[in-house]
Amino acid sequence: MVVLKLPKDEKKEELLDSFMDHLNELKEEASGLRKTGYDTKMVDIMMVDVPSYVKLARATYLQSDIDKVKSQLAQIRHELDLVKTGNDFDEALERIKETYELLRNGKKKDAAAKYRQLTKIYKNLPEDLRKTLYKASFELHSQLQKQ
Repeated sequence: MVVLKLPKDEKKEELLDSFMDHLNELKEEASGLRKTGYDTKMVDIMMVDVPSYVKLARATYLQSDIDKVKSQLAQIRHELDLVKTGNDFDEALERIKETYELLRNGKKKDAAAKYRQLTKIYKNLPEDLRKTLYKASFELHSQLQKQ
């Protein structure tokens, strides 16, 4: 049996190395999120396939295989962002609920403190999620101004 050595494409090798570095950064970020209580199971499952895709791309140097790695890394990034913002959104909803409850019980000072927490979370949310929360946040603000 004859084994032929294929010439290496240095540019593509560097690109694939950078993909693996990026994967390691994503793994570290997921680990940090997991340690703080975020559910990263889906991200972890998605990461399992990337090294195989990189090996395939190293063997073939086909652009379609390289694009598959890029695509998978982009999906992992998107999923990590969803994990972070999804929890921020849930936390914002919880702050809104708590603030309304405090206002109903006449605890304006505590309600104002919860509202300040809400504004910090609100600033970090993506535009579409801020639009979803805007009406409730504005109504809370108005009620706090009245009392």
